Amino acid sequence: MSAEPTKAILSEDYQTAEAALNEAIAQKDVPTLEAALGQRSYLLKTRAAEALGTVGNVGSVPKLRDCLAKHKMLIAGGTEQQLDHAQLVNALVTALEQLTGQDFGPVNPDNVEEIEAILAQVNRWLTTQ
Repeated sequence: MSAEPTKAILSEDYQTAEAALNEAIAQKDVPTLEAALGQRSYLLKTRAAEALGTVGNVGSVPKLRDCLAKHKMLIAGGTEQQLDHAQLVNALVTALEQLTGQDFGPVNPDNVEEIEAILAQVNRWLTTQ
């Protein structure tokens, strides 16, 4: 992964980051998609998680897991941020299901205990790989 796509994907300028994400999705550029999980924008992180789930690289599981752990609860925010958080959590869980072949069942993105149970299940899966 070159530094340029990573720098662009993490840009504070939304249009720059979005353009880098669009390119990474088109190219199935896993390292850049994984880097996008560190973006500030929930929307861009959500799109990156969805793309990682469809690319099918099981090596992305730890990055997806770490992002889910970081976002297992919404610290503060209004309705819009709550919706963005829920979409991100659901995208991360779906991607983890796609890559691990596990079914985590319905997930309440606001339930920290459910998210922690998923994280534990992913960790167990990782130890068998």
